[in-house]
Amino acid sequence: MIDVSLRPNRIICGRESEVQVCLVNGGAGRVSRLRFKLKGPLDVLFTRGAGTVKVGALAAGDERCHDLLVKGERAGTFAVTVTDFSYRNARGEYEEFPDQTLSLTVEEAPAGGNGPTQDFGAISPKKMRPPDEIGRALAAIRPRLLEVLARCGPFENNATLRDQFGDPRLWPWRRALPERRSRQERIEATVSFLQERKSSQGEWALVLFLEVLAERIDPGDLCRQELEGLIETLKTP
Repeated sequence: MIDVSLRPNRIICGRESEVQVCLVNGGAGRVSRLRFKLKGPLDVLFTRGAGTVKVGALAAGDERCHDLLVKGERAGTFAVTVTDFSYRNARGEYEEFPDQTLSLTVEEAPAGGNGPTQDFGAISPKKMRPPDEIGRALAAIRPRLLEVLARCGPFENNATLRDQFGDPRLWPWRRALPERRSRQERIEATVSFLQERKSSQGEWALVLFLEVLAERIDPGDLCRQELEGLIETLKTP
């Protein structure tokens, strides 16, 4: 079974955005000569990477992603169809898949700016600390931050962690994200990696990461409350 997904599955209206179509071999055997085409509605333009996509071979459990440039002409949720999907199975037999439909959401551009939207259910923004104050705040709460992430964060494996970076706010750092063998090493490496980075709008990558994690947890859950508390400490002067 080949699982197909779009990452991220949200883009901003009127802008070319980097998107990946990713395939995971969920079966027990190796497949080869994968190929497919992507089709979208008139309001979704593939400006790079469309046509016939040839992926090659995938061992059991492996993932392969293909880069696209996509532009949404209007806001809405649209169906992107994976069609003409075929491959050779482990026995060398040719197999065809039925068309698959993937969902792509095109968000309205934020008013008064060209940066990525920050409101996918996000915590309301407040005035940010200056960079030097943020660094001091992080040093003060780092042990607590690592403890909360160990209980509440998606650090089971590298793939689960990387999935969080499908959010448009974290997308710029998805490829450079460090990989580690143990959960604790993964947490510490991620914090160290993100604390050194900012978005093109000057937002601290570590704060954006914590916001994404908090938004994916039920509002009544203690983990969300603890993550929101850490965000407030880092953001509020």
